[in-house]
Order: sequence, then structure tokens, then C-alpha cells
Amino acid sequence: MFNQTKLELVPSIRVALLISIPCLASLILILLADIPLSITLLFIIAHIFISYLCITQFALLTRPQSICSIHVENTTVYLQDKSGKRYIAKPLKKNIIHQKLCLLSFHCEQIAADTSTSNPQTTQKIILTESDTFSSSAENLASRLKKLYAKLLNRMVLKPRRHLVMCSYNTTNSSAYRRIRVWFRFS
Repeated sequence: MFNQTKLELVPSIRVALLISIPCLASLILILLADIPLSITLLFIIAHIFISYLCITQFALLTRPQSICSIHVENTTVYLQDKSGKRYIAKPLKKNIIHQKLCLLSFHCEQIAADTSTSNPQTTQKIILTESDTFSSSAENLASRLKKLYAKLLNRMVLKPRRHLVMCSYNTTNSSAYRRIRVWFRFS
């Protein structure tokens, strides 16, 4: 019976190069497409930004959402990102598992943090004068826009899914990598 395995992931230049190959190929296709120059420049800027985000999150592990460890206990998978958040993860059905490279996707639920250290939020009453009205309304509008942006980002981009690229170049323990790979293949 499978007991437990913990695998730490480390940043890898080789994985970054591996991810950059399809990024460069699609960038060349954008450059060769017969579309107006302004749209081409827009696509190139968006493509470079998205490629940068993918490489820093999945290969270099510099983003706070980057998964830095995977822990498997019997039938439960736990993920931990670089910011220290832990997730209970359920593997999705469409994973790519090969001896040299694994592309894993999970549906995650965050494990609640310790509530003993958190402070309850206190409300403060602010008294405004007429000279502060314009600046406070601008700040109020800015805070509303920021909340709306965060809500849209959570709905559209930050779904409770996490993705992981694993290979022998970005793992610390080859035996744990093999056992996790076998667990995902046959579970």
C-alpha cells in the first residue's frame, strides 16, 4: 500500500527552455501571419507577457502561485505554493504522465489557515470635511475598481485549479518523483 511521499520542486533553467520552445514557435507564427502591423504588435506584446508568466510560474517558480511541493498520502494529494498556502488537490483526468515529464492539473481547495493568529477586522469611523470629499470619492472609486478587478480575476483567471510541470530537472528526489509518477498513473 502506498503510504506517503513528499516531493520538493526547485527552479530549473532546462524546464524554462522546454516551455519556451512552443512559446517561440507560436511567436514566429504570429510574425509570419498576414495581419495588420498594429494587431501584430498587440499580439506580440500579449504573447510575450503570457510566455513570461508561464515560464516564471512553472519553471523558475518565482511567482507566489508557483507550486513548490507536492505531498501524497494514501489517496489524498496536498500542494503547497511558494507563498505558503496549502491545498487539498484532486487530480483532473487529463494529465500527461511520462517517464521524463509530467504535466499535472488539479482542482484545489485551500486548507484554512490557523485562525488563532489572525486579528479580527475592526471598523473605523472616518469624519470627512468638505475639502476631503473630492479626494475621498476618488479613493472610494479606486477601491471599488480594485475590488471589482479582484472579483473578476478570481472568477476568470484564478480558478481553483493548479497546474504543475515535473521532470527530473526540477525535482529534488528522483525516487519520490518516480513513486508520485507511478501513483498518478495507476490511481
